[in-house]
Amino acid sequence: MKYKDFPIQKGNRILFEENILTKYLDQERIEVSDMTLTSGAMQDKEDVHITVVHISEVDSHIPDFALEPEGLFSKFSELTEGKDIDFGEFPAFSKKYYLRGADESIIRVFFSESLIRFLENREEMHIECHKNKLLFYKKRNLMDSAEIEYAVKFAEDFVALLQPTEVSQQA
Repeated sequence: MKYKDFPIQKGNRILFEENILTKYLDQERIEVSDMTLTSGAMQDKEDVHITVVHISEVDSHIPDFALEPEGLFSKFSELTEGKDIDFGEFPAFSKKYYLRGADESIIRVFFSESLIRFLENREEMHIECHKNKLLFYKKRNLMDSAEIEYAVKFAEDFVALLQPTEVSQQA
């Protein structure tokens, strides 16, 4: 399954994926799809419908990480899922986003100044990376066509900023 071990699956089960649109850039494959996730059990079971942008076949080495807008849930997840990686030289970014991942030093190298500035100056987006594949979603809900266009452009611009040699040389 292409979403296996992505943070979005933690505490959820993907029931199905539909409305899949695929686009290719130079190297990367971009898919936009609607997913139905279920969380909880028995009477507390809840289905969530969400639109995601999935990018695979990326030419750069990307460390596994999860980036989400700061909020009450992110403070709670720090207790269970790992500490927030803050950047003292970028307080606006650190205040705006909760960033976590297993290899903090590689993640710090990956999040270059240009990538951080890009994220600081755009609408908040959830970004997850697992095994060099990226997952973007704006909210845990379905997106309308304008939001999908924005998310795809955001994802394309994010990938364009990646520096393939910087992280792989230090990894």
